[in-house]
Amino acid sequence: MSELAVVLNNIRSCENVGSILRTADFFGFKYVWFVGVTPYPTLDNDQRLPHVREKLDKRIKKVSLGAEKNLTLIHEPDLRMALDKLKDIGWNIIGLEQNAKSTSLDNYKLTDKKNALVLGTEVTGLDFDDLKLVDDIVEIPRSGKKESLNVSVAFGVAAAFLKHQD
Repeated sequence: MSELAVVLNNIRSCENVGSILRTADFFGFKYVWFVGVTPYPTLDNDQRLPHVREKLDKRIKKVSLGAEKNLTLIHEPDLRMALDKLKDIGWNIIGLEQNAKSTSLDNYKLTDKKNALVLGTEVTGLDFDDLKLVDDIVEIPRSGKKESLNVSVAFGVAAAFLKHQD
């Protein structure tokens, strides 16, 4: 059974973050890394101003419904730093993005015991430089004409694919 984490890179919506937290808990993910401008619930030793923490907490927790209590939450200001730390402790890094080098999730096989799924911004996803930092790139197989899903929905689909490989 593999250990799973999700890395949220510059996701701006508190509601998307809350939904991802709830979905991560549902599928048994253990860790959530908040990177860059991604809003996050109050953490130990949180240095943000109290009114900022309270405002973000309220919006995130309205959707997460307490899931944040079941996860280990980590904030890192920079994606490279976050992924370097994960790699240093043996995590395989998987970027979720449509790309010429991506593998469809229905053909992807987890090879490591610890896997971190990286999600990019709501509008542009993971950019070229971000993708250089990951070990594998996966995409969700599609049948329709729309080329993308909401980031929290995409995470749910990818989480289900990955979790059910165990």
